[in-house]
Amino acid sequence: MQRKDISISLIVIILLGLAYIVASSVNIPTQAQGGDAPFIVLAEPKVQIISPGEPYVPIQFNITSLINVTDVTIAPQQSAVFTPSFQQSVHLPVLSAYHWFNKTVFFFNVSSQATPGYHNVTLEVTYYVGSNPVPTVAYVSVPVLVLGYSTFVVSATWGTPSSPTIASPGSQDLPLTILIINDGNSPAYNVTVVAYNTAYINFTKDYSYLGVVPPGTEVQAVLLADVSLSTSQGVYNVPIKIMYDNGLSYTTDVQVPVTGATSVGVFSVWGSLSDPIVVMPGQQNVPLTLVVKNLGTTTLYNVTVYVLKNDVIALSQNPVSIGVVPAGQFNYQTVTASVNSSLQPGVYDVPVRVVFNGNLGINATMQVSVVGYATIDSEVFWGSPSNPIQAAPGVTYYPLTIVLTNAGTATLTNVTIQFYNTSLITFYQPSANVGTLPPGTPFQLTVVASVSPSAPQGVITVPLTLTYFNGVSKTVLLRVPITGYQGLQAQAFWGTTSSPMAASPGETDVPLTFVIRNLGTVAMSNVTITLRSVEYPFEFSQTVLGLGAIPAGLYSEATVTASVFPNATPGTYYIQLNVSSYGHVTTLEVPVTVYGPSLAVNLVTYPPQIFQGYEYSQLTLIVTNYGQGMAYNASVAINTPLEVVGQKVINLGAIPPGKPVNVTFLITVPNDTRPGTYPAQFTVKYDGGEYSSTFNVTIKPEAQLRVVGVYGSLTGGASGVPLTIEIENVGNVTVKNLILTLGPNNYIYPHVSSTNPLMGLTASKFFAGDLKPGQAINVTFIVDTASDIPAGKVPVALIAVWNQTGSLYPFEQSMTIYVQVSPSFEQLILQPPYVYGLIAVIIAIMALLTLVGMRRRKSRS
Repeated sequence: MQRKDISISLIVIILLGLAYIVASSVNIPTQAQGGDAPFIVLAEPKVQIISPGEPYVPIQFNITSLINVTDVTIAPQQSAVFTPSFQQSVHLPVLSAYHWFNKTVFFFNVSSQATPGYHNVTLEVTYYVGSNPVPTVAYVSVPVLVLGYSTFVVSATWGTPSSPTIASPGSQDLPLTILIINDGNSPAYNVTVVAYNTAYINFTKDYSYLGVVPPGTEVQAVLLADVSLSTSQGVYNVPIKIMYDNGLSYTTDVQVPVTGATSVGVFSVWGSLSDPIVVMPGQQNVPLTLVVKNLGTTTLYNVTVYVLKNDVIALSQNPVSIGVVPAGQFNYQTVTASVNSSLQPGVYDVPVRVVFNGNLGINATMQVSVVGYATIDSEVFWGSPSNPIQAAPGVTYYPLTIVLTNAGTATLTNVTIQFYNTSLITFYQPSANVGTLPPGTPFQLTVVASVSPSAPQGVITVPLTLTYFNGVSKTVLLRVPITGYQGLQAQAFWGTTSSPMAASPGETDVPLTFVIRNLGTVAMSNVTITLRSVEYPFEFSQTVLGLGAIPAGLYSEATVTASVFPNATPGTYYIQLNVSSYGHVTTLEVPVTVYGPSLAVNLVTYPPQIFQGYEYSQLTLIVTNYGQGMAYNASVAINTPLEVVGQKVINLGAIPPGKPVNVTFLITVPNDTRPGTYPAQFTVKYDGGEYSSTFNVTIKPEAQLRVVGVYGSLTGGASGVPLTIEIENVGNVTVKNLILTLGPNNYIYPHVSSTNPLMGLTASKFFAGDLKPGQAINVTFIVDTASDIPAGKVPVALIAVWNQTGSLYPFEQSMTIYVQVSPSFEQLILQPPYVYGLIAVIIAIMALLTLVGMRRRKSRS
């Protein structure tokens, strides 16, 4: 379309718009067509501008009738431009003449073929007039102005406007953003953008649905496209079609630049980028990292490296997939590779081909560094580096530690060691697997070897072969030192190290421990001790003892059970030992001591002082073995004139040295035992001897109390009467803290005042204090008597409790006193002859009363 044509169209559209605005404000009425009842209808669109192809356009209708009608139904109808959006109708029961029915809204879809200008909207009106039963149908046409339009401004950019990118030949699935501006006066509906392939640009996603695009609004449609490998740098036109408003479309070309370049670099690193390593000729299955750097300006996809035929390396997998490499960045992949064993150390160029973006390929050269070398240092230790020992001629099965250090620059793999026996050194394994030997890292291997007895003192050179990679071998010379010597010392003791003891004559199955000390500088192996089967005064349960290995400067123990002859004399005896090691036998004599017991006894009594009347006093004999030997089958017997309760002989079993053994005998001392000192002899018997000792046991006297007199006059029913008792100490010992208690009685009991009931707690007790020998005291109790107490002497218990010097327990003596009770008046008159006089008086009184009664009866008559 030329510029002049565009200007004329704009003028026409503006004029039509002004007409639409005038028409909308005037509300042009339209008369109904068809039927007898004319209608006046006004149409008022609810949107500013109606566009071709616009859906769901709301139009409001005002309608009035020139006559009265009833049962009115209004429904929108299909027209050339306006189609009802869905089934719609309005029902009015009555529509009076010249009364407006306002604001009925119906929705219409506008035809996309509508031209700017007025187009009719048709309504169907069905109604009834008067009583006519037949409805009348009228069609009303109302003009509505269609004035909207859409036009588009289209451009394109690779990537997005906020993150643009560069397209290069071979780019794949590259985002292409289509920028669209609606330069019209109304929204464009159901907008879809479609792109078309060209000879250089091929779309993998060629459309995008945008929906509604309002006027003056920019929207973006993101498509995906591939750039042909044959595309050269330049700007290319891509056809773009915009479809909108349900049938309208707009097609234009957008300019798309292809300005990027494609270039790659290929590098290699043995190991990984974070942990590179050095390799050497012949090394197998080593990790090799292939690095591809994108030197171009666009992202490379599906990058694959093909390592071409060469004499340097062989890959375990070929080709190698790298993946995506963004512009200016790199990506890598690690595989395993083997190095040609015939190479010399150096840096080699390996041809490769890099394929990306489908089938685009670039030939390149990858440098591979093979600069490693192998040097093996060795050290030898008998024992281990942390715990070295010495080896002497003739040692067997000795630990020998070999330390190999890779002093080269490359890691050795599949390393094995081959050992060779010589006339001086014998190895007990032919080979050993080392595995991997990194540079600078010591490898420690401990083997077992024996030294010939004919080996000289000094350093022996021993060869071994080191094999690595795929059969590469190297000979290593080991310098093995032979500098040790041998020496022995033996001792023996009864018991064990943790529990030593002494053995006595007659003892059986006692542990006897032999200690063999290695005084040399080399370890002893397979050490055994041989004893003579029977050697007075000992008998052993076994004659051969194994001690195993004894390191230099240390010792080993072996324990055997032994018995001592019963007739052995305590003293020191020598046992002959044959110690075998390294195939040599050394004879040693070891002293062994037989110990005897030595007893001492002491006597302890409980209580410490024994008095007359004490029952079950204890005589405890403390037996102590001060010797170093055990006293077996020991027993203790007692011999005394005192009465022993229970057994007089008690078995003690074995009495160990240094530990006291207590044995207790029970004696009883009746009250009639005379005070004084009594001998007690104790005899301890044990295997091989006995020991006797006599101790004096003192029996102390007990004090004796006696009631001298009882004073007080008691009668039946008396209260608060004093009762005095005179007590005398008739013994030879002072009574301490004497307490006298008046025993309970049915007729005589302590007096308790009603005003002080607490007197009942102490009324029956009297604290008399101390009472010296021959001393007498009076004790008074205040008592009450029962009314039925018999006259005469009434017995009452008196209990005395006291202490004596040296006594652990209190003494107690119960005495019976007799209290004189006088008869009461009642008791007295009821006894003959008083009772006969009382009867005579009663008879006389009764006779007198009878005589008086008879006289009164006569006087009345």
